[in-house]
This record gives sequence, structure tokens and C-alpha cells, in this order.
Amino acid sequence: MTVAVLLLACTFFTYGYDGGVINGVLALPGFHVLIKNGVLSAGDISLIVGLPNIGVLLGVPLSAFLAERYGRRWALIVAAVISAIAGVLQTAAFNFATFVVGRVIASM
Repeated sequence: MTVAVLLLACTFFTYGYDGGVINGVLALPGFHVLIKNGVLSAGDISLIVGLPNIGVLLGVPLSAFLAERYGRRWALIVAAVISAIAGVLQTAAFNFATFVVGRVIASM
């Protein structure tokens, strides 16, 4: 029970950390110019902030399947690769769509 509570606390910490980081990125004027020529609508910002929830919904069944089928070790390796790909996508994004796809993949 204690381990489950610890893992749950870590997920909320990670979610809060991601929210804090993305809020800082959204405050940068250079980010707005790079992604959407200086104009991010309220809908764009809500997509950037809210889409990790979709990634989590997709990632939980995927990780459960991988862990059961191939073991936890391989599931963690796949998760690390997916995380690296998402980081590259978000860092190298020069348009809105690429950044949003990176955000979804990062939360899987």
C-alpha cells in the first residue's frame, strides 16, 4: 500500500512539474513567434496544456500490455525511447502541429 501511494505521489509531482515547465515556455515571446508567428489563441494554449491527458489515456493500456507481454524491463526501455522521441519532437518543432504531437507522445 505504501509503495502504491508513493507511486501515485510521483505521478502527481511529474504532472505538476510538466505544468510548471510548459507555463514557463508559453510565457516566452520567442516560443510564440517560432510556433505560430507570434499568435497563440486560447484554443492553441488549451491544446498544449491539456493534451498530455490524452497521452496518458493512450499510454496506460500500452504500458500495461508491454509489461505483461514482455516484462517490466522491456516496457521501461520502450518508455525511455518514446520519451526521447517526444523530447526531440518538442525541441525541434518549428510548427504548432509538431509541438502538439510531441506533447502527446511525451505523456504516453
